[in-house]
Amino acid sequence: MSESEFLSFTFTGKKIRWTQKALDQFEYKILKLTKRRWGVSMAHRIRKLAEYVRGWMGYFRLSEYYRPILKLDQLIRRRIRCCFLKQWRKPKTRFKNLVSLGVDKI
Repeated sequence: MSESEFLSFTFTGKKIRWTQKALDQFEYKILKLTKRRWGVSMAHRIRKLAEYVRGWMGYFRLSEYYRPILKLDQLIRRRIRCCFLKQWRKPKTRFKNLVSLGVDKI
C-alpha cells in the first residue's frame, strides 16, 4: 500500500490522517501552554489553549482518524487540573475549592 505525506497529512489508500509528527507537535504545544510555572491568569491560559486547539482541529478536520482525540482530551484536562492545583497552593484552599466544585467530603 502506498503512503505519502503532504502538509502534515498522510494519505494511505482512501484514508486521510494527520502525521505522527503533527500529533507530537500538538502534544508538545499543549504541554508548553499548560506549564504550571507560566505566570499568567487561568483565563488567559485557557483562552490561548482554546485558540490553539480550535485552530489545530480546524486544520485537521479532513482527517478520518479520530482514535487519539480521546487521549488528547485526557491530556488537556489533566494538565488544566494540574494548573488549578498549583494555583490553589494551600491544602485548605484546595479543600474549599474542590468542595465548591462538588467533590464529596470524606
